[in-house]
Amino acid sequence: MSQGRFEELDVNLKTWIEFQINEGSQMLRNLAGEDEEASILLGLLDEAFSNALGQEWDEEMVTTILNCIGVNFGQYLVDRVGFEWWIVEDEYGRDLAVVACRGRGDVTVYPIDFIAKRWDRKEDYFLEDAFRKIVTTVEKVKSEWRERE
Repeated sequence: MSQGRFEELDVNLKTWIEFQINEGSQMLRNLAGEDEEASILLGLLDEAFSNALGQEWDEEMVTTILNCIGVNFGQYLVDRVGFEWWIVEDEYGRDLAVVACRGRGDVTVYPIDFIAKRWDRKEDYFLEDAFRKIVTTVEKVKSEWRERE
């Protein structure tokens, strides 16, 4: 949970996120070895990440891969759990995040950083488990607020 300052996304960030989702989906399918019809699901993101992790890339391509997978994971949380995109400024700086229960617990995930940390640790096949844990956290926060009302 975060006690940061929240800012709405400007049009440039919204456009960048849309690009990562729309144009990046083909890159993810290629990395995962899936056909064009495969939908962006956690398994596909995990497979793309794992396959990318096992190859040599220059720094620019690593950044592209991490952004693409991170944004698509963030959008997965938006679409399925009710998170919203925000810029969050806290004691660590200012970054793109998805937030659930805003103003009532502020469950905050920084999806690009989340993915980048796993890249640094060479950890793969973690997204489905992480998603379940995030959903559990959101449900707990919502339950606590219902009890207070």
